[in-house]
Amino acid sequence: QQPNNTSYNTTTQQQHYYYVIVSGYFLIRDYSMVLQFSMLYSVVLLVSACSPPPQPCSQQQWCGDGATHKVSENVSQSECQTSCEAVSSCISYTYYADPCGSGCIKGGCCYLNNAMCDKRQSSCKDSELCPVRPSPPQPPMPTTFNLQPFETEVLPQWLEQFKGTGNVGNYSFFPKGQPHSETASFYACADVATVLWIAGMLSNYTSAELKEWGELLSSFQTPLNGSFVYQPWESSGFEPWHADATGVVGLKFFNITPRYPLKWLNFMEGTASPQSEAKWEATYGAWLNSSNPSIWATSHAIAGLPISATMFNNTSPNMANLSSFYDWYFEWLHNVQDRETGYWGLSQWRPPRVDQLGGAFHILIAHKRLGRDFPNPELIVNTTLSTQHPLSGLWSSSSMNAQAGFIDLDGVFSALQSAKQVKMENASLFRKYDIYNMCQRFLNSQVPLLNSWVSVQGHGPWSANTHSLMAPMGAIAECQALFPNMVKTLRPWRDNFAGYAPW
Repeated sequence: QQPNNTSYNTTTQQQHYYYVIVSGYFLIRDYSMVLQFSMLYSVVLLVSACSPPPQPCSQQQWCGDGATHKVSENVSQSECQTSCEAVSSCISYTYYADPCGSGCIKGGCCYLNNAMCDKRQSSCKDSELCPVRPSPPQPPMPTTFNLQPFETEVLPQWLEQFKGTGNVGNYSFFPKGQPHSETASFYACADVATVLWIAGMLSNYTSAELKEWGELLSSFQTPLNGSFVYQPWESSGFEPWHADATGVVGLKFFNITPRYPLKWLNFMEGTASPQSEAKWEATYGAWLNSSNPSIWATSHAIAGLPISATMFNNTSPNMANLSSFYDWYFEWLHNVQDRETGYWGLSQWRPPRVDQLGGAFHILIAHKRLGRDFPNPELIVNTTLSTQHPLSGLWSSSSMNAQAGFIDLDGVFSALQSAKQVKMENASLFRKYDIYNMCQRFLNSQVPLLNSWVSVQGHGPWSANTHSLMAPMGAIAECQALFPNMVKTLRPWRDNFAGYAPW
């Protein structure tokens, strides 16, 4: 009997003819073989008859406007992977699939911004490049991370292991019992102030105590050239620019202006002339393309100079005629930005190195501090998200037990703040679900470690010195500022880079 479904067709009829012929052959030879063959064929036919017809598939297409649009659901299984019907505002865009990634393109050009794929169609012009298709949005993980155990139990113990005697701001760079732990430290004085400022805990100190702390930090500045004096064993970056930026920024926590101008800020003075621009480019270009140290370190100077200059009042001679420098500076950074990754640094680095992420972080802070738009922010978002480890949520390690460092702060800040800069027609956040899940992955690995004194005190950077703990705290503050319900703290943590601190 003919099966009552659409899968019965001419091919099925031909199969029955073959059955009759074969059965006749075996009937002549052996009747028992006919019965066995008939039973086997009946089973095969029954399975074929009961198989459901091909089901339509449902697809979503990412378009150049950053939104998703349903593609026709009446698509056969064989077309599920290739169909891309133009719908709604996606009419002018064409879908492009590639092993290295996918993107909605305009005018026949495709620009794949994938950290693991160096591909760009030679026929494309910069004006035609469109962002890579973001990964399909995933439902946010509804998790709230509680950091109150860290605030009430772990942080007081962390402070105590560095606390010195006398001045309220007297802290050592290394924990008690380690070499130099009895020496008052410039970096420790500034680092602990930064940690407490992020957590909103500097307000727990009296005005007299804050004045005493600020004056101690100010005492590390020398009148010789305005730089801050630090010991070789506490150096934490590309010096002296890292220390000087840390000092002038740290004084802002206490509403104190630096006692002396930074002499090297004079380098930024000048008029819009070929001579001045050649001088600036010679120095900044060398820092930008340095390989040893890399741009991760040299960006302390690239960004530190323009940021530090904003910490002085307008009566300072170092603030005279800096507008020409700033105009040149931001235009130059835009021109030398890598148009495939959104980062800066040696152009031959493929895929982009973690050093470039560290450099981009400082450069983006300079843009934020000076109120300038990020150049090509969608490229920075796509590259940064593509290099986050999916399990640990870090950029420095794939281990769930690894303590986050500054490069991980750099990753969270660069992706999140750049996403806020992308101009979206519906005023939504660019790749919102991906940014949300980026924060969730980071918090999922780091909050249990922060809430455990055994983990914080153990082998890792957080208790090795005073400089490292602000990294995960700064990253968490970034996520909490954008997603307030994601993190539970005694009081909202402060976005370390919305105000003063650049590092």
